[in-house]
Amino acid sequence: MKVALWAEIRRLSEIEKLSGWAIARRLHCSRHTVAAALKLEQPPSSPAAQRARRASVLDPYVEQIKKLLAKSPDLSAVRIREEIAQARRRDGVRFIVLDAAVMLEAGWNDVSDKLIFVDTPRALRLERVRKKRGWSEVDLQARENLQMPLDEKRRRADAALDNASTLDALHAKVAALVQRWGL
Repeated sequence: MKVALWAEIRRLSEIEKLSGWAIARRLHCSRHTVAAALKLEQPPSSPAAQRARRASVLDPYVEQIKKLLAKSPDLSAVRIREEIAQARRRDGVRFIVLDAAVMLEAGWNDVSDKLIFVDTPRALRLERVRKKRGWSEVDLQARENLQMPLDEKRRRADAALDNASTLDALHAKVAALVQRWGL
């Protein structure tokens, strides 16, 4: 959820005293979005920052990324695009991974050659976020309501990977996909 939407929902509720239904109708959004915004006491952080932490193929580069962000804390989408362009020109760079749950919503698909949808059954997603973040089913549903429907993400992806097993199993699936794509 964008900060501007959160702020407008809060304003309509607190200042204009509109009901959730009326706010949803006025802003052309779902009542779930309105309810999620009203639960947040502070403006929402980026969706990437809100996701549960999991192992990533980027883990070996965390220190490099931290140094880059320390030099440029306001790293913009333009700057990230520049970094991707520079990396593509370097020898030995076979591919670049952007790990973002809201990749399509953020418009990152236009800098991507391939898009992978990593699919996890809802019950397992809930179990994982309960363990890692302490979220309830309501928290998970509110978060997912802020994102594009999973069926639409799956439809727009070049490939889908099942993440219902172990991290090692997912790594093996990624490796097979990279090999199949000739990366």
